[in-house]
Amino acid sequence: MTEEKHGDWFSSIDTDNDGTITRNELRDYLAIIHYVHHHNHDRTIEHIWAEYDLDKNGIINLAESKSFYASLSAHR
Repeated sequence: MTEEKHGDWFSSIDTDNDGTITRNELRDYLAIIHYVHHHNHDRTIEHIWAEYDLDKNGIINLAESKSFYASLSAHR
C-alpha cells in the first residue's frame, strides 16, 4: 500500500472532506463497491467500527483507516 493510494481511497470515502469517515460515508462507499448486500450494511458497519475506530470517538480518521484499507486491499 502506498501512502498516495491510501490517501486517494480515504478521500473517495470522506465525501464532505472533513478528514474523517462517518458511518454514513462508509455505508455509501460499501454500497458503491458492492462490498455487502443492503440488508447486511448495519451489521458490517458496526463490525468495522468496533475494529477500526480505535479511540472509540465515532469516526474513523486517516491513521485509523490504514489497517482497514489494508484489509480491503487484501480481499480484492
